Amino acid sequence: MMVLQRLLAVLALAATGPAAAATGTARAATGAAEATQAASGPAQHATPISSSPPPQANFGIRLVQAPISERNNPRARTEIIDSLHPGAVRHWVVGVSNLGTTEVRLRIYAAAAVIRGGQFLPANRQYAQNQLTTWFRVNHPVVRLKPHHSQEFKVTVRVPRQAPEGEQYGVIWAQGSSVMHGRHANVTLVNRVGIRIYLAVGPGGGPPTSFALGAVSGTIARNGAKVASVEVHNTGGLALSLTGTLTLTSKSDGLRAGPFAATPTVIAPGQSFPVPVVLPAKLPAGPWQAAVSLQSGVFSHSEHASLAFTAIGGGGGGFPAKPVMAVVLILLVLAAATVLVLRSRRRRLGPVGEPVTGAHRA
Repeated sequence: MMVLQRLLAVLALAATGPAAAATGTARAATGAAEATQAASGPAQHATPISSSPPPQANFGIRLVQAPISERNNPRARTEIIDSLHPGAVRHWVVGVSNLGTTEVRLRIYAAAAVIRGGQFLPANRQYAQNQLTTWFRVNHPVVRLKPHHSQEFKVTVRVPRQAPEGEQYGVIWAQGSSVMHGRHANVTLVNRVGIRIYLAVGPGGGPPTSFALGAVSGTIARNGAKVASVEVHNTGGLALSLTGTLTLTSKSDGLRAGPFAATPTVIAPGQSFPVPVVLPAKLPAGPWQAAVSLQSGVFSHSEHASLAFTAIGGGGGGFPAKPVMAVVLILLVLAAATVLVLRSRRRRLGPVGEPVTGAHRA
């Protein structure tokens, strides 16, 4: 039977809103005992693609309780984030809800993820594991829910005493499936929604969260779309889940535009990546005074910089320098090859074009 996977991008993002500027880390390592508090993050939902569809399977997942050590971190409302020492045990309470009209059977499990290209990416294989996910257990790995019913379950992580230091990533998935009918008969549709896991292992209170803002630049695509980019350097020991805004003020007449939301971006420790802000095409090219504010959890940074938008491929509408140099180099190589061929032919031919002695005539 063919299996069609619909891996929804419904992984929880850090909650937006005011965040106090701070340094250091808000993640505290704990032992087996811990306190928890209610987590008020939104539920993540999955709804299958329809094509002579089966009865709708519509379900969601959310954090119900999170460690009290993360009570001030807005990311803890929607993500499993923590810093633990080797040998520590931690618990979270997660809830799943059936929002559809038929009973659903959900499988709950942990699978691997990576951070690459400014994104938090689940592993390509459906049940792919990494070292982190082998430490996680759920007390109800299979859940059956009647329509409009919910159920809570406990997620536990037990960090081995010999666990290596560093941060690892994964997802707690709720996965359901349904068989499609009509012209897509014998196709099983798999839907899943999940909660991101960012877990750091190390002594003390864990590595600090820290980042620095770099250059602010603006580009104009061929279709006229304008994008501002803020280079961000992750100088800390934990992944950044960045959100924020960009506000523009015209240097000539004081015109104000924004704030515009930055595209959510995830950056692993030690990496740098631009955080894009997509702007209206009708926005003037500037020059502007840009005010940038980015935050990851309780940590935030702001910066002011001059910004002007330039067309991709070079300014002033002329040919870009790099392509021109590439063409020149190609022409020089072709010219050199032609000279070598001509010299070779002259050595092989006599004064009236006859082959020299010893040459074979076709």
